Amino acid sequence: MHLEVAFLPRDATNLPQRVALVIDVIRATSTLDAIFAAGAREVVLAESVAQARAVATQLPDAVLIGEVAGLLPPGFHFSNSPLALADAHFPGRSVVFTTTNGTRALRAAAGAAGVWSACLRNGRAVAEAAWHDANTRGLDLSIVCAGRAHGLQQGQDDVICAGYLVEQCIRLAGGTVAEWRPDDDFRASLPPAPPTDGLELDDSAWLALRLYRSVVHDPASPTAAEIERVFRVTSVGEGLHRLGLDGDTTYCSQIDVSERVPLLGGGPHPLVLADALEVYEHA
Repeated sequence: MHLEVAFLPRDATNLPQRVALVIDVIRATSTLDAIFAAGAREVVLAESVAQARAVATQLPDAVLIGEVAGLLPPGFHFSNSPLALADAHFPGRSVVFTTTNGTRALRAAAGAAGVWSACLRNGRAVAEAAWHDANTRGLDLSIVCAGRAHGLQQGQDDVICAGYLVEQCIRLAGGTVAEWRPDDDFRASLPPAPPTDGLELDDSAWLALRLYRSVVHDPASPTAAEIERVFRVTSVGEGLHRLGLDGDTTYCSQIDVSERVPLLGGGPHPLVLADALEVYEHA
């Protein structure tokens, strides 16, 4: 199995032959986990605020969730804040969701053989689900980072999360990679190819793995505090601080606290494309 990390959605290759794990760790894919924790039956991924409003009129009792410049659009029930959803309850209801980067990345990956929503909160669970999906069908894996600025700029937070998912894939393949520290001599610390069962990491996966390993003490058992310390000084973390939303950064730094694995088109936590209008022909 070949594993790549696309630092932006446009960098993903050969998606029809790959299973994709899509990340917008701060905040959209972490918010998706919170939405399903609140009992949502499905999440409809809209391209824009206007499309979200239009789709919501077709769905009985739909919940509108999204953001513009990080804040609540007029007429929406919740913003793209997972912490704000912590006490929310909408069991069995449809959610229409749109964000600047995360929903855009999930929609961009829709041509993949399978599309899973990933964050640190569900990292281990979703890596296992996507690994099984790809392995069963003899496909490769792509970890797709949403990035920033409408998917035009790389986001350090997404790449760190991608590195954690690479770590999980190495574990699932039965291998380990020699530990590397950022203050080590670079040439001396270049790790050998991992002794895995047929897993091939491309250069992008190695880069993500190295970044992730540079910010945690024990790559096999990272702490949320280590991750949060770095997340707070990323562009998105600083942006949330200016908006008074530091709690979201803390929430998105939590690791493996969820077993929810949102999947485009099915599964117990289904994601739906807003332009697949036949979906809304409910009995």
